[in-house]
Amino acid sequence: MTKTPGGLVLPDSEDRHELGERGQANQPLPADAVGERFAVHLASGYFVTDAKLGLAELVGAHVLVTDKPLTTLEPLVAILEEVARWGVPLLICAPAITDDARLFLVVNQLRGTIYVAAVDADAPTRARIAAIAGTTATADLAVVTRAELGNAKSVRIAHDAMAIS
Repeated sequence: MTKTPGGLVLPDSEDRHELGERGQANQPLPADAVGERFAVHLASGYFVTDAKLGLAELVGAHVLVTDKPLTTLEPLVAILEEVARWGVPLLICAPAITDDARLFLVVNQLRGTIYVAAVDADAPTRARIAAIAGTTATADLAVVTRAELGNAKSVRIAHDAMAIS
């Protein structure tokens, strides 16, 4: 196990074999979910925070929207180290999230280093989520600052839908 200077864990082959995949959220988004609704895909069942409802819920979250698929860990490290220091939840919206990036997020979520949920979403959905959160989509994750992140009062994510306000 390797750690970054900011305390994030860089997963190794043991982490990949030990984790397996937690059951995906399989309930629809509840009718009482507040905010605008979008069709998205929750990147991992490990992001579920309410097992009874099968939802990932974030309150007072920062929002990171990117037009680039999350394919490697390096661009994420700096902003996730900052998010860990701030102690706030983070919603990541990307066109795709590879297994390595997903594993990095899940391992650090399980260790309590960060509180995160990640979703795959198409371009129009990402643009609308960015607008609601008061940000724009970024292409260079390595230089994202807190001021460039959006904010959401409430985010509720089911396996194939999300409500954000």
